[in-house]
Amino acid sequence: MKNWNYKSQVEFHETDMMGIVHHAQYIKYFEESRVHWLQAMGLEKHHAPFADWYLAVLDVKAQYFKPLRFLDPFSVSVQCVVDGAKILFEYVITNKSDEICCKGSTLHIGVDGKMKTRKPPKELVEFLLD
Repeated sequence: MKNWNYKSQVEFHETDMMGIVHHAQYIKYFEESRVHWLQAMGLEKHHAPFADWYLAVLDVKAQYFKPLRFLDPFSVSVQCVVDGAKILFEYVITNKSDEICCKGSTLHIGVDGKMKTRKPPKELVEFLLD
């Protein structure tokens, strides 16, 4: 299981009328952190639109604990587990005080361009299991 941290800050357009991050934005943070992680590891060729293999989303979960507000810095810890054609990414979003703001996961399945189930590329699996 690999672990990686992505750092960012809350932008104004991500907040709601109460001045806190809208709940749907946390899913966006999950995706941003996952894509930046693959890029940082030199694996962006395994992510659409560069790949002939795709990660289709099967399930998304998020549990909220503390709000983030405009300009708050935050960190997203990403871990993943590979199980055949499925990849589970788990996320923990923390604020500048290291308090947990949100925990969640995204479950993906590998598919080809015709949406047929396909195992992840060997290079990616080896990296994730290393």
